Amino acid sequence: MVAMSAASCICEGEILDEISHKCDNNDPEPMPATAVVFYQEKPGDSSVVLWLRTLNDTNPKAFDKCRAAISRLALLGHELRRPEADYLRDDIYELRIRLGSVNYRLLYFFHGRTISVVAHGLTKESGVPAIDIKKAIARKVAFTADPASHTFKGESTMPKKTTTDANKILADFAGRDAKRQQAFEEAVANREVAQRIYELREQAGLSQTELAKRVGTTQSVISRLEDADYEGHSLAMLNRIAAAVERRVEIRFLPRRRRLQPA
Repeated sequence: MVAMSAASCICEGEILDEISHKCDNNDPEPMPATAVVFYQEKPGDSSVVLWLRTLNDTNPKAFDKCRAAISRLALLGHELRRPEADYLRDDIYELRIRLGSVNYRLLYFFHGRTISVVAHGLTKESGVPAIDIKKAIARKVAFTADPASHTFKGESTMPKKTTTDANKILADFAGRDAKRQQAFEEAVANREVAQRIYELREQAGLSQTELAKRVGTTQSVISRLEDADYEGHSLAMLNRIAAAVERRVEIRFLPRRRRLQPA
């Protein structure tokens, strides 16, 4: 995995109080590029948090993939691109998650330079329905008018206190089961690998079909490798892709942090 660089400590109002506290106390943990929070309709009432909590109860693997997507949003912020995320319209973006034939979407928007607000969750078969985008737009308007009233505060057991940090809230939902944590970390790694392959191809000015010819495979294989939720990456294929665009694969073993997601 690529080491995460520390982000600058820019605090915007009450939403970043926790981050500000870490900055002021020179916390050694790297800061997230973006503070990710959940939208709430009224105090303690967040439909997107309820959606994620229900997903955790009914489909833990899908929840872990959604959690990984939000972790990547915190790490990359405005730099997050396809295949992990995409722009919809009217300053609304989507996190793209898939498990089997089911597509999950988390709609979000940015507030200032350092805050991302996850406002709506849904499953879909094709495009995101217009009604769901309109919900996210309405929530963006409400949040912009009164950020403090529309920022969800949940429980965090590390340590036990209220928090607005979406990653800490989701970590609390998942619990401390080692297998769940491993699944989450693998989902984060898969999303990063897919993003790197996509970026390499785009930088080389190649279509999926053109890259496939250079690698000696098919367009469908390249498409699968660029799927942020693909779980079958191999070092051999990564070496073939790197050679096709005149790059090489570098392997590094880094110290393992307590959590892969930004703290």
